Amino acid sequence: MSIKVAMASVVLVTLYYNFLYGLAAENFCLANLQFNT
Repeated sequence: MSIKVAMASVVLVTLYYNFLYGLAAENFCLANLQFNT
């Protein structure tokens, strides 16, 4: 496996986990708002 492929895969995985974390945080905030009102 070349270095470029390894770096590209690391970047993709990082973006993917950031996307999942953003969705989880957004859902958590929405759940808190619904619970508080």
